[in-house]
Amino acid sequence: MIYVLVEVVKNIKSAMEPMNDIETTTDCRSEEGITVGLIDGMMAIARVLVKRNLSGKATREALRDFGEDEDIHTLMRRVGEITD
Repeated sequence: MIYVLVEVVKNIKSAMEPMNDIETTTDCRSEEGITVGLIDGMMAIARVLVKRNLSGKATREALRDFGEDEDIHTLMRRVGEITD
């Protein structure tokens, strides 16, 4: 399941590459700014998690739940639409 987190970060990074020439400042109070902040937060969490010991039983169960979560699948499909 850690593979899912790593793929999230990779897909988001590759989605950002074509946007390098777009203005990078966003009002964090706007609807889009809040969305960007939430995505940035997910990436920060993934960066921390990939360095942690994920072998515990409860952790594996949480990762399994994450990997099976319908909202995560929806987000990943949207990332795929952007990167295709």
